[in-house]
Amino acid sequence: MATKFMSNMSRTFSNSGFSRTYSSAPKPFHFTKLHQGNMTPLPAPATQKSSKKSRSTCMAVFCCCFTGCISMLITAAIGLGIAALIIWLVLRPIHMPTYDVRDVRITKFDYTASKLNAAATYTVVAYNGNGKIGIKYDNINIDTSYQGQVFDHTVINAFYHGHRENKTLPMSFTTPATGFALDATKGTLLQADIVAQRVPLLMRVDVPARLKIGAITTPRFNVHVNCDVVIKPATATTPVQVLSQSCRKV
Repeated sequence: MATKFMSNMSRTFSNSGFSRTYSSAPKPFHFTKLHQGNMTPLPAPATQKSSKKSRSTCMAVFCCCFTGCISMLITAAIGLGIAALIIWLVLRPIHMPTYDVRDVRITKFDYTASKLNAAATYTVVAYNGNGKIGIKYDNINIDTSYQGQVFDHTVINAFYHGHRENKTLPMSFTTPATGFALDATKGTLLQADIVAQRVPLLMRVDVPARLKIGAITTPRFNVHVNCDVVIKPATATTPVQVLSQSCRKV
């Protein structure tokens, strides 16, 4: 293309009256080589640098947040551990209160005309072995039964149990003057036990309580105690006797 251009230029100059003879054909001129030695590479688009910088910033923020969360969790765990240790050192050891039924005395127990007539006295003993924890009781319920049928229900009114205090509560019960009607099946079993001179009774103590630690009172919890009492009914020559009694927490 360049050679043809130069040839045309030569003819034009000849026609115009100018003529010049070249020893050789001139070399083609390449515009692409103009200032090739001074050319420098173009800078990268600004968007690439901006996106890389944005990704780096996001990673830095994520790392800071993650490290901060881990530090907070570790600090909270250490704080809870220290608080639990302090509470344990202040309150230790925590003793659960104990309850017992003692000195059971049956003053009357007979079964006549399908009616049970009974009277008894006993003592409920509650012990709080904690030096810094008090106990607040709601009404304590005591049910006395034979073969699962309750024939007496007694209530101890609410009270407060102090630190390392042994509480003794004298109690008693008496069936109605007209007697308590047992189920026919229970009546038959009772007659057989009276003949055998060995009648098993159950006294169930239901204790709703709350712990009091300084100004803090815990939610209510229940303690259940079963006391087995075996009696020997009266005869013509001997009064009613208690053969055995034992209590257990259930």
